[in-house]
Amino acid sequence: MDAPIGDAKTAINLRFFLLTRTFVDSTSSNVAVFCGIFTQNQTADFDTISFSQPKFIMQTDQKIDYLELPAKDLKVVQAFYEKAFDWTFTSYGDEYIAFNDGSIDGGFYKSNLSSTTEHGAALIVFYAIDLEATREKVKSSGGTVIKEIFSFPGGRRFQFLDPNGNELGVWSDK
Repeated sequence: MDAPIGDAKTAINLRFFLLTRTFVDSTSSNVAVFCGIFTQNQTADFDTISFSQPKFIMQTDQKIDYLELPAKDLKVVQAFYEKAFDWTFTSYGDEYIAFNDGSIDGGFYKSNLSSTTEHGAALIVFYAIDLEATREKVKSSGGTVIKEIFSFPGGRRFQFLDPNGNELGVWSDK
């Protein structure tokens, strides 16, 4: 249900203890979300709460908003993506870490599975201005290149496995 700008709905997601305050712009279907992370024993009251690190997100209706991937070792996968792509992370215990790559949010859940195109998974593809430099950064950070740089209509790309075996790609139009 849409609410005019300024009206708020409050929700608590007990899985991650994420408290949000949502404002819906009924003219454009954009949603602004203010959020903060709380422990199970904290109370959440928007009139008295102060967020230590408030986050403002503009969400767009029916667009990709969040990605989740499996990871055998959350510490190893975090170190890889921090070093290779400068991602930031928030830990939610031993079973889940969330990331932000500067434009999209996502997370890694603890699992012995991996995401590969060989098993029918979607391929997540990054863009890079300097494809060769990005390939070297992936390799030096602990990734394994499984398809060297190749050309396709519109650009060039390589594919790699992160340290937990998830397959991703990087492309460039340069």
